[in-house]
Amino acid sequence: MKNERELQAKCLKYARAQGVFARKVETPAFNGFPDCIFFYNGRCMLIEFKHPNGKGRLSPIQVKDHGRLLEVEVTVWVVEDYDIFTDLMEGFINDKRPIMRGGAGCYINSSHT
Repeated sequence: MKNERELQAKCLKYARAQGVFARKVETPAFNGFPDCIFFYNGRCMLIEFKHPNGKGRLSPIQVKDHGRLLEVEVTVWVVEDYDIFTDLMEGFINDKRPIMRGGAGCYINSSHT
């Protein structure tokens, strides 16, 4: 994929094809809020997408907002790779991974683990 927008669109399409209620979050007044929100079987997952070249980084406001979400025990996953996204989504659908607890800005890309 060439850019973050293309990665995000492909991931949203995949999630929706799996029956997940997936939405791009448009919050101009709240720049630090994650890009997308996903719902399935009463569960919720927030994802921030970053450029697939591995060079995308969280802005200071994103770090702050993701930290605020962590304070209320909500994890924001930061995704840079389509294949890793599909693995995460499979776990989300099949309830095999902890989704709501973890660190703010949890990277699920081997370059950040």
